[in-house]
Amino acid sequence: MIDKRTSTKDKILHTACELFYAQGYNATGIQQIIDQAGVSKGAFYSHFKTKDELGLEYLKSRSEEELEHLRAFLSEIDDPKERYLQFTPMIKEWVKSTDYRGCAFANMSAEVPNGQSPIRAEAKHHYEEFRTIIKEMIRDLLASDPALKSLDLQYITDQFLMIQIGAIANAEIFQEIWPFEHAEKAVRLLINEQV
Repeated sequence: MIDKRTSTKDKILHTACELFYAQGYNATGIQQIIDQAGVSKGAFYSHFKTKDELGLEYLKSRSEEELEHLRAFLSEIDDPKERYLQFTPMIKEWVKSTDYRGCAFANMSAEVPNGQSPIRAEAKHHYEEFRTIIKEMIRDLLASDPALKSLDLQYITDQFLMIQIGAIANAEIFQEIWPFEHAEKAVRLLINEQV
């Protein structure tokens, strides 16, 4: 529910965020956003010249929020190994909370075929930031345990990223959580743990 004191721009963005994620970018029209946000067409266009401009703002806003949440979650876990092992269950719980809607960035990228689009560039930027957070987490883990120091940081980072993205995508496709059971085992194997 949008607070009556919320700015017009924020009303539009909040409404677009809900609709783009729930029903898809291409299926959401500007008029539907205007109607649900309770703003005039003129007000909409005074803040966003095009739907793509709004779509880009949506992704930037969502990226900021998701990455901030992820950093906060990881910062609460002191032990590097526990932080590493709790990452996948946290993503699993998030996927369940979205009713298996999946990754907003992958979903929207799939709807925008132009690989040079600013929307696709923003989705790529989000994944780069996501990978950076993963790399920092794994760097801390490898530095904390002499038995892990010989492992390849970049390789484990990239594999860990692919495991997470694959689990998210498959959970969305199958509408089931079992891909995360495999993901939790796979991330343990990356650090030579028997499962």
